[in-house]
Formats: sequence, structure tokens, C-alpha cells
Amino acid sequence: MYIPYGMVLLVRILVDESKCVGVALCENRLPQLFEVSDDGFVIANPGDVPADLLGEVRLAVEHCPSGALGLVD
Repeated sequence: MYIPYGMVLLVRILVDESKCVGVALCENRLPQLFEVSDDGFVIANPGDVPADLLGEVRLAVEHCPSGALGLVD
């Protein structure tokens, strides 16, 4: 995706709790944005993804074994 210079892409993490199995790959990769709760579901930071972490977040979404993570703009 091309983003013109000076523009900011605002993206939020979407979690489908019905798919989450609590493997915690996302939490291990980005503990500042993901946390697995005591009941085994991932909790994502409710704010926009920081631009400097967007690449890592995309990898976390791609590598989620249950497909529970997504991105929404």
C-alpha cells in the first residue's frame, strides 16, 4: 500500500475471540500491544497501531495460528 509522504495510516487491531486459542504468539512478538488474559483470550491495545510497529503487527496477524487477528482502518 502506498501512503503519500506526510500522511499517516491509522490502523486498529481486531480480535475475533471465537477463533482465539490463546497460543500467545502475538503477545510474545509485541507484548506492548497484546496480552493473553487469564481466560485465554488475547486482548489488543484498543488504540491505533503506532506507525513504527505496523510491520510487526502485520506479521503477528499473518502468523496467528487460529486466524483470530485482523487489521481495520
